Amino acid sequence: MIREDKFGRRIYSDTVWNRMLRTGQKLAELGYQESKSKPNLFYAKTDGVAFFADLRGTKQMPIWDDARPYFYWEPNPEFPPWKCRRLVRQEYSRLGINECKVRLSFYFYKDPLFEGSSSSVDEENSVFDCDDGFCRKCGKDFQDEGSFCSEECEKEYHESLKATCAVCGKKIDFSKEEEHHISYKPEMTAWVHKGCHGKIHKTNLYPDLKPKEDDLRAHRAELEENKTERFTTKDLILEYLMGNYRGYSEKDLIFKVTRGLHVTEDTVKNALQRLHRSGTISLEYTSGMGRVYSIRENKKLGNAFRRSKDGTQTLLGS
Repeated sequence: MIREDKFGRRIYSDTVWNRMLRTGQKLAELGYQESKSKPNLFYAKTDGVAFFADLRGTKQMPIWDDARPYFYWEPNPEFPPWKCRRLVRQEYSRLGINECKVRLSFYFYKDPLFEGSSSSVDEENSVFDCDDGFCRKCGKDFQDEGSFCSEECEKEYHESLKATCAVCGKKIDFSKEEEHHISYKPEMTAWVHKGCHGKIHKTNLYPDLKPKEDDLRAHRAELEENKTERFTTKDLILEYLMGNYRGYSEKDLIFKVTRGLHVTEDTVKNALQRLHRSGTISLEYTSGMGRVYSIRENKKLGNAFRRSKDGTQTLLGS
């Protein structure tokens, strides 16, 4: 090994260099070889996949910022993709178990081997979860593409991911669940249907799911204490745009402001500064119940703030 990164820059930190040496030794113990033409690059070949553990760093992540080896692979085109993914998963786990944790590219999911398949990584525990021929529901080794061995397993799996309503005990469809506070301090929440949520607050049928009175009073007092000045974003945004962009007038702007919108003046100013730089706007506001929402309008200025030529109107904010 040499005390340089991939681009010939010297590694001055003794801590980083010593860690690299220890990692290189560990890789050698695990069957990896160092490239003769590319020092600090280690590799291990199998029938299905060639693995690489690169201790030279990259432009995006210099070795002194993260001394873990950059782990990547080259699959055998004659092997089915699911089998290659299985080998990658097993090798990633083997390295982690043997105290040789590696890092992946930020864009590994765009790799042809993984693109279009379900995959996720837990770097802390060296777990690489991916579609590798094992059924995600029953664990059957069906040795083919996909996540499940049958339609039944797929249906049962997705059903198991749904939250259970704390009121009626039935499963809640995805994106239909609402979070309800059982208590605020300590914070305890439960998932409920929208209709069931109303039953908690509007009836006395579920006292165990309601916050205690003293807890609720303390929460409301805290909200009141932290309550920010109430105003609409229209005036602030209009003032900013008219001051920074020629040709804008109030009649050119269409706004939709939700009743009860609360934002801090600093939040709006920061959003407007980002708007000035990028042509997009991002606002955050807190509802009366204290929940924080984000609003993002990723439209260019010309489309977001003016009436279009065909007469249609564009809304800003919500």
